[in-house]
Amino acid sequence: MGFVTDSDARAPEQAKLTTSEEYPTLQDSLITLQQQAQKDEIPTKSAKDSAAVNDKRDQDKARTTWFWISYSKIWGLSYQQKTQTSAQQMRAVMATHFNII
Repeated sequence: MGFVTDSDARAPEQAKLTTSEEYPTLQDSLITLQQQAQKDEIPTKSAKDSAAVNDKRDQDKARTTWFWISYSKIWGLSYQQKTQTSAQQMRAVMATHFNII
C-alpha cells in the first residue's frame, strides 16, 4: 500500500500528462528570465519611438482629471459658534430690512 512501483512512476508518462522535454527545469527558467531582463535593460530608441512616447504622454496629460482642493471655514467652527454667527447675521438683515434698531 505504501510502495510505489515502476508502473506507478511511469503512469503520468504513459498517459502523456507530462514529459521532461515540455517543461524546463527551474534553472533553465531562471536563465531565460535573466536573459530577457538583460535584453530589456538596453533599449534602443529611435527618434520616431521617442516622438511616439512624447505623443502618448501628451494624450495622457489631456485626459488627466484635476481636483480643486480648498479650505472651508464652515467646518472650522463649532455648532455654537455657527449658530451665534448666523443669529447675528439674521439680526443684521432684519434690522436693515425692517429698519429696526
